[in-house]
Amino acid sequence: MRVTRVGADCILYDTHLSYNKALREMPAVSVIIPIFNGATSISRCIQSVLESRYPRGQMEVICIDNGSTDGTAAILRRFQPAIRVIEESRRGPAAARNAGLRAATGELVAFTDADCFVDPCWLSNIVSPLHGSPGAVGGKILPRPEAGWVEKFGEYIHDHASAIELSEPPYLITMNMASRLSLLHSVGMFEERWTRMEDCDLAYRILQTGAPITYQGDAVVYHHHRDRLPALAREGYLHGYYTAAFRRIHRRFIENYRQPIASTRATPPPRPCAQEIGWLREKICWSVFRSAKRVGMYTGRCFPPVVE
Repeated sequence: MRVTRVGADCILYDTHLSYNKALREMPAVSVIIPIFNGATSISRCIQSVLESRYPRGQMEVICIDNGSTDGTAAILRRFQPAIRVIEESRRGPAAARNAGLRAATGELVAFTDADCFVDPCWLSNIVSPLHGSPGAVGGKILPRPEAGWVEKFGEYIHDHASAIELSEPPYLITMNMASRLSLLHSVGMFEERWTRMEDCDLAYRILQTGAPITYQGDAVVYHHHRDRLPALAREGYLHGYYTAAFRRIHRRFIENYRQPIASTRATPPPRPCAQEIGWLREKICWSVFRSAKRVGMYTGRCFPPVVE
């Protein structure tokens, strides 16, 4: 399959369309951004999406205010009418994203988070593998350019290439993913009982339809990873706490999953930012994260979250 470049490093996969026709015929995309108390980061996020090298007439940006109390609402008003703003009173990222899906009008939907900002070519690249194909796509997640060493370690925790190409079953990280709107509606959208791991739950239901999940390394978002060791420990604890219940609920699917024969499983390239932190700092971060995760898993087995 040949590729058409729609700007610097922006890729449109197609075998027939000319450059100008490719621009005109790129599918309509709804970009969904859930927000809870995102006053410190949401302006940068929205501005980066609005500056995407994607035809403006084919893109809508839907921001879901999930009960913010910090001034997020005032910031969102400043971006109107370039964006659509929806208020969702039911708390949780799954409920917020579902509100965005119900309002979306695009053939395709793409997700990022309020504490992210996107590369100018992110949108065209994240939807490129979906042209004429079903399934879902996950892109590359990097720490912010100004990140310190703890935040750079987050590149290990949010390694989307490993999540999709090495994990069995593969899973998605919602801060950088895209899919067909019709597919997400057909699988029941996000399960709102999950306040974490709702993206993994969605990925498993997508896989059960036979639709593929693919990795697109050219679609880049920059995320504000946890930048202090106590925050990293909390992330590890919550990951472990919900993992215990998640694995129990999906045990049969996980045990019976077999990677499709046609799939090519590659080894993800080295993580450039994580390599900069040094072996001692990396060891400290892993120790903090894994210790907290073990405590979380033990707590989750003893006092499981109400998700069943």
